[in-house]
Amino acid sequence: MSKKDGHFGPKTTFRDAAARVLAERLDALMVHEAGTRAGTDPEALHDMRVASRRLRAAVEAFAVCYRGKAFARVATQTKELTDALGGVRDSDVLLARMEAYAATVPPDERPAIAGFIHRIHDERETRRTTMLHALDDLAASEYAKRFYAVAAHPHA
Repeated sequence: MSKKDGHFGPKTTFRDAAARVLAERLDALMVHEAGTRAGTDPEALHDMRVASRRLRAAVEAFAVCYRGKAFARVATQTKELTDALGGVRDSDVLLARMEAYAATVPPDERPAIAGFIHRIHDERETRRTTMLHALDDLAASEYAKRFYAVAAHPHA
């Protein structure tokens, strides 16, 4: 990938591609952090989850270019973040589906569905707390800074 035109070229080494793709994927993840933390726009969470899954896939694909504890740590943290984001997003999707479904059922069935929806809301809040702790832990450990540093130095 040449820096000038943003494309991989025939002279781009696999190591250089690894470093650049990982940095770009991390950029795509971090841009959604503030919106995900705020929790006011479900699309921010969705976008961050998608970005985390893409980053995780890139980490797995390019793992052959990296070794050592520093890479293993950011890889593990990436997986944990993806899992935490996924829990909240899965709850959001289930809530939306159940709320749509509740509008279609006979009135005598709505109390049971309302109870189920309430339980999903509670689980979502628990998962959101876990997700926020995960984001706090990443910030405290300077995850992004360490990730960029690790990604910039693939091994031969």
